Amino acid sequence: YATASVIGSYGGGEGTLSIWQPRLEDDSEMSLSQVWVLNRTPNDVSMSLEAGWM
Repeated sequence: YATASVIGSYGGGEGTLSIWQPRLEDDSEMSLSQVWVLNRTPNDVSMSLEAGWM
C-alpha cells in the first residue's frame, strides 16, 4: 500500500502493475492491484481514473 500527492498541472502519468501467481491462503481472500489518479477542483469536485486487476 502506498500513496503520493502532488500539486500542479500534469499531462500524463505512468504506472506498472506486476501480477504473477498471487498467493492466497483460502477461497475467502482476494488479490487486488490498482492505480488510481484523483483530481480535485477548487470547488472540491473530485474526478478519478482507475485501472487495475482483481
